[in-house]
Amino acid sequence: MVLESTMGSEELIRTFVAVEAASELCRTLDSFRAELEECGADVKWVEPHQYHITLKFLGNTPAQQVPDVVKTVQDVVSEIPAFQMTLRGAGAFPNLRKPNVIWVGVTEGADRLAELAAAVDRGLERLGFEPEQRPFRAHLTIGRTRSLRGVGPLCLRLAEARDIHVGQMDVAEVVVMKSVLTPKGPIYTRLGLGKLAGKTN
Repeated sequence: MVLESTMGSEELIRTFVAVEAASELCRTLDSFRAELEECGADVKWVEPHQYHITLKFLGNTPAQQVPDVVKTVQDVVSEIPAFQMTLRGAGAFPNLRKPNVIWVGVTEGADRLAELAAAVDRGLERLGFEPEQRPFRAHLTIGRTRSLRGVGPLCLRLAEARDIHVGQMDVAEVVVMKSVLTPKGPIYTRLGLGKLAGKTN
């Protein structure tokens, strides 16, 4: 189903496809983020209700194409069995010496997420979207550094949390999301929802 009307042939919508974090994991992630905030680093933290794992970023998408994107994602993921994933470990991209993106990793279910992302990528390529060139690395972004101020204590804490256990969740649906950038941070709106097949195993 398409969750938001997208009329207007000239409108471009910043779009991505993702798995949203379950509410109970968001609470645990927010507690961990609060610990990291105490390090005093200059980081733009992700809002708790926005935690997600990006499967594919589409960028500016013509509004009239969004229903086709949603339908394609729905068709693709409906053939993939639901599964369970575990959020464990923390780190930074590209590394802890130069942390740009602060993340929590995925252990169990990482391969299944990669398969899901690849299936979405192949499906959307048929609509004319460029295939992803970089290898998929399952992770959930919790913050992005704005400068190097205070990164020393932050990186020490991340190193200590390299095996932190956040929790498990069922991956049973995928969302097509609209992102509107604002000075206070992005605003996300669901455009569509695709259900995976069957029950988790």
